[in-house]
Amino acid sequence: MNEPGSLIPSPRPSSAGGKVDLREPGPTAAELVPIHGLGGVLDALLRRPRRLSHHLSGADAPRLIGLMLLLTVAGAGLYGEVVGTFSGGTQLWAAPAKITGGLLVCGIICLRSLYVFACLAGATARLGDVAGMVAGLFALTTLLLFSSAPAISW
Repeated sequence: MNEPGSLIPSPRPSSAGGKVDLREPGPTAAELVPIHGLGGVLDALLRRPRRLSHHLSGADAPRLIGLMLLLTVAGAGLYGEVVGTFSGGTQLWAAPAKITGGLLVCGIICLRSLYVFACLAGATARLGDVAGMVAGLFALTTLLLFSSAPAISW
């Protein structure tokens, strides 16, 4: 048994003969509910990331990755617009283009090496799984940047 306050979770006892079950728990009923539209992706990103992770390993992954990339482009563009208001003029369109383009190019460049290093580390993730994780990371990052933009600019 672990000490109280330990960061290492205690193993779950199995119902079969007192043996300890060390496997990952399966998806819950809430995680199996389909994710629909941008609102569903936004809700899953912010409130239920395990649900999103479960659906990214299924047949619906390309649609979800596309929706997360759409959120990324929208969030980075809106954040770039706030950044561009500091200088005005050309920066009103150039800052959103630079931030959005730079973020997407960075993702494309780093995706392959992230996949290779994940495989070398023993992960069983496919390239699509890693692409989904990167798209989710970028979508969440741009949502956080956009949501804090008014406070940052003030």
